[in-house]
Amino acid sequence: MATRPSFNVSFYIRRKRNRKEYCIYCCLKIPEEPTTELCIMDGIKRSDWDLRKGRPKQSSDHLIKLSLFLDSIKANLFEIYLDLRLSREELSVGKIKNIYLGKGPQDYTILGVIDEAIELYEKELPQGSLKNYRATKAYVEAFCKTKYKSGDIKLKHLTYSFICQLKSFILRYPLKTHDPCTNNGCMKHLERLKKIVTWAHQM
Repeated sequence: MATRPSFNVSFYIRRKRNRKEYCIYCCLKIPEEPTTELCIMDGIKRSDWDLRKGRPKQSSDHLIKLSLFLDSIKANLFEIYLDLRLSREELSVGKIKNIYLGKGPQDYTILGVIDEAIELYEKELPQGSLKNYRATKAYVEAFCKTKYKSGDIKLKHLTYSFICQLKSFILRYPLKTHDPCTNNGCMKHLERLKKIVTWAHQM
């Protein structure tokens, strides 16, 4: 009897917003853990993709090469997965994705982490909650633009002072001048930011 694989890699296409072309996505899955995905490339036609097999159709030299390219990505991801298992490191699809992309925790920025979290939450949360997370991002982004030349900050440089200054900024500079943020509302923004940062450190 076949056993259920511990790690699964699959490919699918998703239509680009307001365009006729599609993007190829790679989905990474470990049982009992939220999936994560990678955008591999864009510009593929719906007619060139086999939805049932989750692969490009083998109808041209270009599509055969594309299929081999996806095979190499899958093999690379499985190699990373096996290396983590052999080294007995903590396994997560987020960690596998980051190693594949050549990213470590020290490379993350606060806005980059928020973007990744929102992308994940788009599959899990209702639009009302997503709107709140986007508002939190807007406050953090506006604050970083006033404080840093780069308009962002490395996650490893996040300090208690940053949080205190962000809180004051939110209370003083509302997103809408006619709708100032209350102290309770401000705390909600900080709670969402804390949840995102905690999630990032677990990847």
